[in-house]
Amino acid sequence: MEVMPRVQRLIVVVNVLEFKYRATGYGIYLYDMVSPILKAYPNKFNLYTIKEELNIYIHSKVVVIDDVDTFESPDGVIVNKLARDFRIRKFQEMTGLGYDELTLKEAFYSFESAASNVSTILQHLEVSYHAYYLTFTNFIRQNMNPQDACT
Repeated sequence: MEVMPRVQRLIVVVNVLEFKYRATGYGIYLYDMVSPILKAYPNKFNLYTIKEELNIYIHSKVVVIDDVDTFESPDGVIVNKLARDFRIRKFQEMTGLGYDELTLKEAFYSFESAASNVSTILQHLEVSYHAYYLTFTNFIRQNMNPQDACT
């Protein structure tokens, strides 16, 4: 939360919240992690998932667009070249748009378009509180995932 005022955009792509993940508490973990950021920075934080019917498993992707260690790129955005290349490649992977077609600004707006397009792998993910989250007490969390340090 401390760095969010300096971050231009934070985009997170997570796995589909299938029953097996919800049953083990992943839904509430996700809710607990992202809801404070979504409430505080609704225009800077975007959350997506993979279209469930594609049956694709991914490791969660986080793309942070920040102003640390930067230079001004040809498209007028100040960013580190290696970071810029990595970030645009993540956008390309998720949106299907070519690397040479995207400036950094176009890339993060392309997520919105891709999530609304039936031919891509992305879709929007709305995170809301569910009453069954009350069943996931800290005791259950410790037994399900003892390595988890978040409480």
